[in-house]
Amino acid sequence: MDSKTNNIKEEKNNAEFAKPTTYDFDKNSFVVEPVFKEQAKETLGTVLIRLIKSDK
Repeated sequence: MDSKTNNIKEEKNNAEFAKPTTYDFDKNSFVVEPVFKEQAKETLGTVLIRLIKSDK
């Protein structure tokens, strides 16, 4: 693949991450509105696990 193709795929992925997403666990629903920092210390998965644990 060339760099142009990679850039198009990256832009598409970034657009998907910009949308709010609902996650359903057991009988709970979590709506996640993305707020990403370029130099984040935590991954999205780490943040989600922390939020789920704090809700109990």
